Amino acid sequence: LNGSVTIADPHTDNLKRQQICPTTLWSSCAIDDSRAALVSHSATLYVFGLNEFSVLSTLSLGVDQRLFCVCSLNNLIAVGAMDNIFVVKNNIRLPTIVWSCCFFNDIILASGDSRGIVSLWNPRSSALIAVSCSSRIHAAGVDPRIISIKQIVWFNMVCHLQRNGPARDVRAMACYDDKIYAAGEDHDIYVAKDGCQVLINQWNVCSLRMTRGLFFVDLWTNGSSESANSTGDVVMKRQPVYFMDLRGHDTVPCSDLSNDGRILAISTCDSTTVYQINVKSDQTIDLLQKFQTQTASALKIIGNSLFMTTGDFELWQISVNGGELKRILEQCGYGGVAQLAVSYCGRFVAVITTRSQVFVIDVKASVYRSHILLFFIYSLMQYKYSI
Repeated sequence: LNGSVTIADPHTDNLKRQQICPTTLWSSCAIDDSRAALVSHSATLYVFGLNEFSVLSTLSLGVDQRLFCVCSLNNLIAVGAMDNIFVVKNNIRLPTIVWSCCFFNDIILASGDSRGIVSLWNPRSSALIAVSCSSRIHAAGVDPRIISIKQIVWFNMVCHLQRNGPARDVRAMACYDDKIYAAGEDHDIYVAKDGCQVLINQWNVCSLRMTRGLFFVDLWTNGSSESANSTGDVVMKRQPVYFMDLRGHDTVPCSDLSNDGRILAISTCDSTTVYQINVKSDQTIDLLQKFQTQTASALKIIGNSLFMTTGDFELWQISVNGGELKRILEQCGYGGVAQLAVSYCGRFVAVITTRSQVFVIDVKASVYRSHILLFFIYSLMQYKYSI
């Protein structure tokens, strides 16, 4: 109880006492012939060397945690605590992250963790169980395959269906009308029923799609041609195909692809680059121009013009075929630009700033009108409810 270890030699009357910690040691067990594991009231696991008669290593298992029992199987140590069981391998605990959880019913809680394990729990007693009373579990994660777990007998659940579709991590899923909707690091939302198809409504009419990450820009060819199968589900004859990726060491805060899919603009911390994409000929990408600028907060390509916002804020315009940057407007102290939109004729530009203001700018006249974004939202809500 005083946090010490006493070793008694059965052949002599000698007692050896070693202070381990100032708190109570609740439990201990042997690891091998020369080591023992001890757990304390201060949420610490101690490995004690019998030959050295000292602590070989310590491991903290949380803040405001209480450890009550410990057992060992060679170098595999299990520690029982309040609402937890810690498994320590080679005295190094790699934490398991519970990425998702959902209630099956009032007595079953399902959880999916970073080790790829789906666990079923009784939330009332915190006991691990392996039985489901109804329905199914659909799971996916770093392994993007969508796995369906079904109960076949009372005490047995198996993975009865596996669907391949997403290529990258799946971060969210939902079920509706016997269909599974999955989304994540892929730019598409996948719908799984008979097979696993891309959600049709999110495809555009352009030949290419673009998705941007922290250090890269991906290009995809668009899907086309719809047909219906025997069950009435709409299936695409040609799925999107991965076209190319542009990667670098600098962060990519913003990028834009023209409506026809021919011009791509990418901004980094100190420059903006404009590319021409050759989709039908040799599927290559050519550099049109590169100019040094501040970090752009938004880009938009309309026709042969590239509109760009920087700082807080400045609006710039340049031709994608070459030329010099032209500053359209400068408004200091109004916050950065969160969203940029340009009319199809290229004359009017609308921006939303981080300070909830909307600016509508006439490019030819270099004049603007300013509005408060919250006023527009309030007016729309009033109009909605008046209908």
